[in-house]
Amino acid sequence: MPVDKVSSYSICNHRIYLIASGGNSCSWSSPGYTGSGSIVYRTPPVDGTYTVTNSGGCTASARVTIYCGGTEKNAGDFAMQTLMSFPNPANGVSTISFMGHGQEQVQLSVYSIDGRAVAEFFNEQTEKDRSCQFAFDTSNLPEGIYYAILQRSGGVTERLPVMVVK
Repeated sequence: MPVDKVSSYSICNHRIYLIASGGNSCSWSSPGYTGSGSIVYRTPPVDGTYTVTNSGGCTASARVTIYCGGTEKNAGDFAMQTLMSFPNPANGVSTISFMGHGQEQVQLSVYSIDGRAVAEFFNEQTEKDRSCQFAFDTSNLPEGIYYAILQRSGGVTERLPVMVVK
């Protein structure tokens, strides 16, 4: 079966995920990197073109650019993104965490790709350098991509894709 789709996403400064669909027994390559499987990750993430080849010899490529500029605030100011999930992809429980930037109201929720809220973890005041961690149980969710969304006071929003695999 040919590889019909290659996609990727990165978690800034942590890892990059490479996903091949429509193929099996996949091997990945790029300058300085090799991996195998339909879903692989590279730590630390590196820009480049990643090529996947399946057992039938069919190939596909994805160009990956890592952007780590932070989360845009008002008037072009930036705030450091602290929202993380591990393991990601998740098969069972993933830990979602963030760091408080200051004393502010913060809300953390997870949404399905169609915008339906599937979990709310936090909706209260946080303090500077306060680390918050929550167990996100994915065992009853269908496979797919979900979004952890952290809304901070002042309009800053952080979004993080969380992939659920079975």
